[in-house]
Amino acid sequence: MSKKHFYFSKLSSYLQGFIKRGIFNDRRYAVLTYHNFFDGSDTDLRVGLRRGAFVNINEFEKHMSYIQVHCTAISLEEMVEKICRGEKPDRFYVAVTFDDGYEDNFRLALPVLKKYKIHATYFVSTGFVENRLLWPWWDELVDFAVSFNNPFCLSLGESPEKSFHLRNEEDKRHFLLFLESFIKRYYPDSVCEVLEQLSRLKGEKEKRKNDFIDWSSIKEKVDNGSLSIGGHTVTHPILTKCTDFGREEIKKGKETIENVLGQPVDMFAYPFGNKASFSEEVVQVVRELGFKAAFTLLTGYNDTSSDLYRLSRIRVAGQDNFEMFLVRLYYAKLVNRLDNL
Repeated sequence: MSKKHFYFSKLSSYLQGFIKRGIFNDRRYAVLTYHNFFDGSDTDLRVGLRRGAFVNINEFEKHMSYIQVHCTAISLEEMVEKICRGEKPDRFYVAVTFDDGYEDNFRLALPVLKKYKIHATYFVSTGFVENRLLWPWWDELVDFAVSFNNPFCLSLGESPEKSFHLRNEEDKRHFLLFLESFIKRYYPDSVCEVLEQLSRLKGEKEKRKNDFIDWSSIKEKVDNGSLSIGGHTVTHPILTKCTDFGREEIKKGKETIENVLGQPVDMFAYPFGNKASFSEEVVQVVRELGFKAAFTLLTGYNDTSSDLYRLSRIRVAGQDNFEMFLVRLYYAKLVNRLDNL
């Protein structure tokens, strides 16, 4: 067990007593965010390699059942309106969001939301929906790690060649962590630099479709009121490292959704959502393009004093058990300190 998870386990055990006795702030605005789901029977190595992103759908149902009973589920739009009107929360309000636009959100999570009558907002990166042969770079890395086992070397920037041998899941996970860190540090040039080398190593293969949803399915669910769609750029870039702070990425993503759905898109989520992924200049672009609110992945709650273009969310991790989910829900800022160990 890692040092972080050891502390998480201890913290979870300690705080369960407070949660059972209701010792927490029960008047707040909280926004949960999820990325991927699996049904528990899936043995795909991709799930194991991205275990932080993939939440077991049975656990998700426990989350939604708990929220329905113990909290007040509210749409993201309603929550923003309350904050805009200066309404201090009189109960524990929870909104549910999903990032990127993966198909498993619709296939697995949407029926659960419907069962518990909970509305969600999907922040969609439009490029991966429009072109199903276009993959996010992190999925490209995972696909390579799953399929490649031979030793190899990569040229990464000005550093000497780095050697890898993906013999087992641990090797593959270290490989992914290393390259994700490199790509984010030297983005955007690093993306092409890495992916071109991996493509040569794999050889020419017919590319399969990505794991994103299609527009017809999105439109059907929006039309029947099951969900709302928010902007998440076209190709999920690091906006602070884009020309003109990603104005075209943000604008085109917004326009595409509006053209498909025939309705305005008012909510936006910053790709990656950490402090390095947005800046005052990026915030200004989002504001100028007509969004009413924008969401980060900075852990915490929102209130009437929150900046509408830097709203917080609570990211639910795939490796969390139900008790840890409750700790994240009620003690988000404390957990965030441990997340950053």
